[in-house]
Amino acid sequence: SDGELSKALQFYFSKSYNYIKAIRDSREPGERRKIRVPIAALRKAVDYRNEKSIETFFNYNVDDIDTGFYCSSGFNKIRKLNRSIGDNLKLLYNYRCQICGKPIGDKYGSNVVESHHIDYFVSSLNNDSSNQIIVCPNHHSIIHDVNPVFRRNDLSYVYENGYIEKLVLNLHL
Repeated sequence: SDGELSKALQFYFSKSYNYIKAIRDSREPGERRKIRVPIAALRKAVDYRNEKSIETFFNYNVDDIDTGFYCSSGFNKIRKLNRSIGDNLKLLYNYRCQICGKPIGDKYGSNVVESHHIDYFVSSLNNDSSNQIIVCPNHHSIIHDVNPVFRRNDLSYVYENGYIEKLVLNLHL
């Protein structure tokens, strides 16, 4: 509650609340129209932080009293794809990351690599091997955190800060 982000959000919430209240108070009786709150100021308060650091402020030191299972009805999207394509690629690369070439779980007796869709599956619905690479959990997290551009012409990721990282292993692209 005393943190920098908390103070910024409280300030902009108060400002937004006063803005909405002033517009409501100036309306004619019975008048109903949407009130558009300028959110540029709120974005300015949080833009310099990435999503994970903002979530940390909101999710730190919280007791989860609602943990458990529940039943609901409605429509659910279920991702359906052939996992054997990714599993076969993992075998092809002998459970090594295509970016760093390391077999991350070897010394622990574990095969820890993940299949990553170059063009995200949720938008492309492309589960072909030509749209997957095998990566270690570290590179997978980094890719999803900063969303670099994958260049197919030289099989490299280009990060927003200018860093370029080529695949060191490639047997299928």
